[in-house]
Amino acid sequence: MAEQSLNISQNTAEQVHQGHKARLLYVLKVPPPLHGSSMMNKQVADSVLLQTSFNSRILPMRFSKSVDDIGKIYAGKIFIWFGFVWQLLGLLYSFRPQLVYFALSSRGAAFYKDAAMVAMIKLFGVPIVYHLHARGFAETAGKNALAGVICRFVFRGTDVICLSSQVADDLEGVHKGKIHVMPNGVPDFAGNGILGRKPVNKVPRLLFLSNLIECKGVIDFIRALGIINSKGLVFEADIIGQPKDVSIERAQNLLSELGLEQVVKLHGGMYGEEKAKMLVNADVFVFPTRYNNEAFPLVLLEAMQNGIAVIANRWAAIPEILAEGKAGLLTIPADIEDLSLALSLLIGNSELMRSLQAEGRKRYENLYTLPSFENNLKNLLMEISARGRAVKGQNV
Repeated sequence: MAEQSLNISQNTAEQVHQGHKARLLYVLKVPPPLHGSSMMNKQVADSVLLQTSFNSRILPMRFSKSVDDIGKIYAGKIFIWFGFVWQLLGLLYSFRPQLVYFALSSRGAAFYKDAAMVAMIKLFGVPIVYHLHARGFAETAGKNALAGVICRFVFRGTDVICLSSQVADDLEGVHKGKIHVMPNGVPDFAGNGILGRKPVNKVPRLLFLSNLIECKGVIDFIRALGIINSKGLVFEADIIGQPKDVSIERAQNLLSELGLEQVVKLHGGMYGEEKAKMLVNADVFVFPTRYNNEAFPLVLLEAMQNGIAVIANRWAAIPEILAEGKAGLLTIPADIEDLSLALSLLIGNSELMRSLQAEGRKRYENLYTLPSFENNLKNLLMEISARGRAVKGQNV
């Protein structure tokens, strides 16, 4: 059973500062490449609050140059990994951390590379807290008997931070210890002026923002737009994302086939200020993902902070993020008809659209800001490190 850790007591945390600060080693995969988990790892590494609350050291790891490079194995990567192993051993020996914060990978070669590093940390007898940003551990453990043994070894005697109770279910049969549920948070670039706004466009503007991967829902989105367009509903839509297993040509051909080329624009990848402008100008954000590794999509938080009404699949942590439909409409994964009905409902109901925009912004402010994330993580790490030091003191 996951332990809800959104509001952690300060009592244990304050006890840490009665003595010297705990020595904490962060082992983090940081950009490049840029994706949800590496972005959150960078937020942790850059947090002044987190780094000054402990006697901190950071081991930043970069194995891939792009998203396409993730999961591929070649000699250069192996050489880089041995370099990180050498650095880790040096820090374990010289810094002697009292707690290791580890952003653990869930699948493939990345998991087994992490497992080898975990074995070294355990050899030094250092407590570990994992921050899990993806699902897939149950699947990895179920591949064969050896994989199951390795998974259970990795999680034995550790604390685990999960992003939602839905994601925590992925650890059944793998981890028997304490699970802390704590959501991510993102910087507030939108400011407070968005709250309660009306749609900025006379014609509702829809937005899809993700890599062009079929299981992220871009093809489902286009086909649903074809249905509502055939019903005579008026809208405009933007599709933003780098082509992956869905090419620009394939997406453009489908738009032409469905008669959407005049109302839907394909933009390719957008970042920074360019991406921010698209978010500000959107009325409805559509994210029909069914990606197996999906856990807690940060792009939904970005939409909510910008006061955009959200339509997303009932998948991974999304129902929790959208308060089971109170802060956005939930749709059935891979059901294009259901997605088209949700789109029709919002396009034809400006009052509902404004309500979802306001509720999403309020929920972001209450739960998903970066300062909230940093404070929750700081308090949790203080609690875990204090507990570990107390146990060590009892055993002396």
